[in-house]
Amino acid sequence: MQKNLSYTPSNYDFYTIIASFTAIIILTALFIPLINNFSWLTIGIFAAVALLILLALLQTPLSYKLTPEGLYINFLIKKQFIPYNDIKEVKKAKPHKGSFAYSTQGVFGYLGKTQDGTRSFSTHLKNNILIKTKNKNYLISPKNINYFYDKMKHYNNI
Repeated sequence: MQKNLSYTPSNYDFYTIIASFTAIIILTALFIPLINNFSWLTIGIFAAVALLILLALLQTPLSYKLTPEGLYINFLIKKQFIPYNDIKEVKKAKPHKGSFAYSTQGVFGYLGKTQDGTRSFSTHLKNNILIKTKNKNYLISPKNINYFYDKMKHYNNI
């Protein structure tokens, strides 16, 4: 009988750390003049930026869990389940930074969609696994990519 195996995402890469801090510094610099001219516009802009940051953080994976039934991608308030019988292919992938169409582009990770529609839950540009299913593709970045990849192939019998 196979057991549940939990994994953590890889640490953020250097580009992600730099992009995240740069975004926070720029946003802070933009708000300093607005504080002196406090208005509903200031509150609206601040709320919109805070909401965007919150949405990005909510899409950051906290862990991955391989179970006998499938893969769970665990987020702060939800889980994405990918059953093994939906998976067509699992492979190691190294996406090009320019392939991300609608994503955070490194701010808090590479979260969003790539140009080919792959749903990215990646925290790193280099250590990624591409999971192709019948309906969607997913990009994840487990910390120990080789071990996770081997276990994923074993559980999925690919």
